[in-house]
Amino acid sequence: MSFSEAQILKKRSSDFLEESKHLIDIKKYDLAIFNMEQYCELILKYAMLIKLGYYPRTHSLKELISQLPLPDGRGLSREEQRKS
Repeated sequence: MSFSEAQILKKRSSDFLEESKHLIDIKKYDLAIFNMEQYCELILKYAMLIKLGYYPRTHSLKELISQLPLPDGRGLSREEQRKS
């Protein structure tokens, strides 16, 4: 895991979130949603990079969420748990 890569993901996700809030204030809802989606993608990748040391190279929120580790720390993702 690259610490600098994690910090970049965290900073960019924060920037997308702030921009999304601004866009809502000026009633540009379609762009706000786009920025919120970018925030979600990057914050998920940040969390996975910190927790697992890697993240999948995908833009799919569904794919990212399915590969998150379980909260109890067992290490199996929801997708892996469904398969077993």
